[in-house]
Amino acid sequence: SPRVIRNAGTQLVCWKPSGNQGFSSVEWLDPQNRKVAKSIVLEGMTDFRFLDDRTLVGLNNNNRMTVVDLITGGAQGFSFEPDPSTLAVQPAEDTKLAESSTMLPLCDAGRIRIAADGLNFYLMNEAERTAQLFRQPSGRELLRFTGDVRAIDRQTGRLRWQIPGDGVMLAATDQPTLPVLVLVEIKIDADNAVNQPSTKNQFSAIHKLTGDQLFKQTVPSRFGLRYLSLETPQPNTMDISVYGNQLRIQGDATVANSDKLKLAP
Repeated sequence: SPRVIRNAGTQLVCWKPSGNQGFSSVEWLDPQNRKVAKSIVLEGMTDFRFLDDRTLVGLNNNNRMTVVDLITGGAQGFSFEPDPSTLAVQPAEDTKLAESSTMLPLCDAGRIRIAADGLNFYLMNEAERTAQLFRQPSGRELLRFTGDVRAIDRQTGRLRWQIPGDGVMLAATDQPTLPVLVLVEIKIDADNAVNQPSTKNQFSAIHKLTGDQLFKQTVPSRFGLRYLSLETPQPNTMDISVYGNQLRIQGDATVANSDKLKLAP
């Protein structure tokens, strides 16, 4: 039976699961007469999750997803099929990214992780659980993932770019003055992992429009990613703070408002 998940103006938005047959759907009901004002059938979608209080996403195992705006009732189809032409070119000195040309396939729909901001949806594989010592980050929600990251243009529904990655975390920022996606990789000091583990937290900034790597910087910490903070106090500037260790990344002000944004520590 339909389940009310929120209101949209004077209407109730209801989730109607597929059950043993058919497809799941979203319905907008008039609460006074119980009539269905609008219905969106999520045909072919097998896994569903809410990105926020107004955005429902349905995915399948064929590299397709449907995004529903629960307030406006709008729906849009997206494809995240791998495309070699969208592979972002990384700096030559970064051999790990530059030499990696094989994009890993995404897992089944139930294991795909999704992040979003005003420009893109970001899709990646869920990281497998391991017994490796790892301190849970605090201060900011991060998505742990493995494999490549694919950026889907929210306006066109097309794959904008894809970059390889391995065993990293993602912190999506939605700050107009600094259009970057931040990837974080934790490397534990193996020589001191039992008594007092220390970590090297490596931050990489990825341009949201092009997928280019703008900078890579290490911020050491004896306490993992505790009290992580990513701030933009002024245009074209990023402050990275991890448990009291703070670093400012300052870019060229002449390109702050262009798609050629460049940052350097």
